[in-house]
Amino acid sequence: MNDKRLSRRQFLHGAAWAAGATVLVACAPAIAPGAPAESGAATGGEAAAEGQSVSLMNWDEIGGTPFETVINAYSEATGVQVEVQPSPAQDYETRMRTMIAGGTAPDIMRINDDFVRGYTYEKTLLDLTPFLERDGITGEEYFKTVYDFPRQPTGEYTAWSVGCQPTVVFYNKTMFEEAGVPLPPTTWTDENWKFADFLEAAQALTVEGERWGALVYSATGFETVFPVANGEPSGIYSFDGAEFTLANPKSVEAIQWVADLTCVHGVQPEWGVVTRSGAPNQLFAAGQLGMYFNVFGVAPYMRQNATEFVWDIAPSPGEEDQKSIATIVCFCVPIVSQNPDGAWDLLSYMSGPEGAKIFADSGAFIPPLREMATYMVENNGDQPPEHIELVIDALENSVTENFSAYIERARSFYRGELELVYTCQSSAEDALGGIREEVERALAGEI
Repeated sequence: MNDKRLSRRQFLHGAAWAAGATVLVACAPAIAPGAPAESGAATGGEAAAEGQSVSLMNWDEIGGTPFETVINAYSEATGVQVEVQPSPAQDYETRMRTMIAGGTAPDIMRINDDFVRGYTYEKTLLDLTPFLERDGITGEEYFKTVYDFPRQPTGEYTAWSVGCQPTVVFYNKTMFEEAGVPLPPTTWTDENWKFADFLEAAQALTVEGERWGALVYSATGFETVFPVANGEPSGIYSFDGAEFTLANPKSVEAIQWVADLTCVHGVQPEWGVVTRSGAPNQLFAAGQLGMYFNVFGVAPYMRQNATEFVWDIAPSPGEEDQKSIATIVCFCVPIVSQNPDGAWDLLSYMSGPEGAKIFADSGAFIPPLREMATYMVENNGDQPPEHIELVIDALENSVTENFSAYIERARSFYRGELELVYTCQSSAEDALGGIREEVERALAGEI
């Protein structure tokens, strides 16, 4: 492990990892009207007409990823072509809005799960309910959190999930054993795994100048998971999306506790270290973190790069409650789509048994179909994590962020204030309390 360890100075000069290539791949048919699937799970590809085409925009290159594999498999089955249009993540939202407004949007677009409600409010997304009803999809075969996520207060389904990434705690099992620290639980329980237990383990694992015991605040999902665990059931926003409940006492306490891992206890890397591109993953893979809170989607990276020690996953610590947050991998069909039938057929293939099996084999995220998620767990083989079944427990105990139509604006107010907390320049009470009025006005669409 020593030859993989980086000094803090060396680490700060390390390059971020990235991969991908621009591709034009074949894929996705249109659905012939009136041909419902035989089961309640979306399958796709049943009514493709050769020679049709579908366009899809993603915020990452898909070359060499499971998305490319699924698309190629679908193309082989249908003979239908799709142009994949990658768009740089840094200006994706701007380009997405511009293309929809100009009527030039592709048939399918990757959409940030945080912003589905806002786009729906602007009436820019197609309601997929007629496709679900036609194909007899009721949600019984899907994880409830994932299936219910795209459903809007109006009853519309304006997005569709092809997978999800629940949050877990990655931990360096070798480090735990060498330090004589009790291992975290391997099932979804907070017995001997409260906030205090987590902190005690982080302190025992920290070696000043060499490694840190934990990293939590680099994954924004902690803004929901830790306040909910601490007794604020709604997390960042109230269930109706009107109140900024991250400024409530229980949430403030949880945010301060996480910040104090750095500011008081010195067991978490400084904010300036973890905000560098790729830094959190690199730190864990280099053996410089004992515990690392993040979505399960980083597991493939760890399998390739965290090879000098044994690692596993555990639940996030509990307090009054114990939850995960499910980051939804979702796509939408813009209202200006030229081929909505073909768009749905591609999406139903990606989320159905054929596509879900490919995603499951890759281990990149959890398929929305329970059957395929179980398949993924049962076919993990000898590769880490040893207790991969915990991701199913994480999904069963997951929540999603409560949304409003103006969440983008609201977030722009409070995230900057949180950085003052993370950099030890302000208390969570002062920072969040001071911005509460502005955030709630933003949530109401007043500013």
